[in-house]
Amino acid sequence: MVALNRAIAVAECDGLEAGIALLLEMKEEASHYYLYHLALGDLYVRTQQTARAKACYQTALRLTSSPARQQIIQQKQEQLI
Repeated sequence: MVALNRAIAVAECDGLEAGIALLLEMKEEASHYYLYHLALGDLYVRTQQTARAKACYQTALRLTSSPARQQIIQQKQEQLI
């Protein structure tokens, strides 16, 4: 969780691509965590990489069983259309 927060902070301070690079470096350790995919998807949206964002949101959706969280992710997906 700390590394995820750090990557988001780096994205804000050093640029979105730097944040994406950090997230991709931690993929192996964090790939089971829905927030990882959600954060990566959000950064992809901000860099106009819609197809990658959709894929990340789909993975995040599969990884959470919370209806409330699923609804938030689905709303993010619908905004991409």
